[in-house]
Amino acid sequence: MAAGVFSLPQWPHIHPADYYEAAGAVREATRGIPSCVAGPEHADALEALARRIDTDFAAVFSARQLAIIHDWKVREDHARRPARGTAADRYRARLRRAAGGALRGAAGPLDWAALAVEGVEKYGLPASAAIKIFEEELHPADAAGGVDWRAAARRCDPGSAESNQATRNKSLAFEAVLEEAVRAAGIEFETEESRREAWNALPRPRPHLLTPDIVVPGGFLLDAGDGGGPRTVYWLDAKNMFGVATAFITAKAKKTVKAYCDAFGPGALVYSGGVVAGYADIFDPRALVLGAQSLFEGPPAGRQ
Repeated sequence: MAAGVFSLPQWPHIHPADYYEAAGAVREATRGIPSCVAGPEHADALEALARRIDTDFAAVFSARQLAIIHDWKVREDHARRPARGTAADRYRARLRRAAGGALRGAAGPLDWAALAVEGVEKYGLPASAAIKIFEEELHPADAAGGVDWRAAARRCDPGSAESNQATRNKSLAFEAVLEEAVRAAGIEFETEESRREAWNALPRPRPHLLTPDIVVPGGFLLDAGDGGGPRTVYWLDAKNMFGVATAFITAKAKKTVKAYCDAFGPGALVYSGGVVAGYADIFDPRALVLGAQSLFEGPPAGRQ
């Protein structure tokens, strides 16, 4: 067994009503605000939004947790997009109204980036479709108004390469935090990358590759600070999200966890945002389901 004990103190589980109330508030508060656009023209709006959400829910959630909820809500909404035909027609009409108003002098200069983002965020179109309609209706320059409006639209589309890469970068950052915490406990481990390299070196036919983020073949002690004492686990898998049941991810996660337990032994899922009460019950009992809030911050006042 690996030397050292990895301690990961747990906050109390989040009540489902608290999570869904916060998720609904985040969705409403960000409606119409192109939160994915990192331009200075939106800095004041985003700062005010952060203050509003933080004030309303600071007793239960940290600002970091609310940001995770927002990221997840954007991706969840992406899975519920409206029919493209109707949305595309409405977006065309919106652009024509905007262009007409600008030509008549009834409105100021067009905000190219904001209009491009609307196609994705408000009308639910893939970035590629929004960009095509935008070009057909407005014929803008590549950097109209000094803003790369194409990039702005792509960053807002959870299905675009740019958005997927941004999400991947956040996940990698959390994996690095978890790895450093385990390493600081004096525990040596195999990473997903090192296991993949070893697997690629095997002669064909190769066995199926399973890739938890951290694997310790001899096992190590994990103390969740929940009164159960240190427990022996063999793997950890980092999830940069909340531990909350969703129809389009839970089935896959359950299957993956069982495969990990069968192959390596008991382990733990570690969620950067925390765990909603009852979520752990859906998984193989050999797996712990833990929140990683204590790696980042102390609990909000309502979670002491």
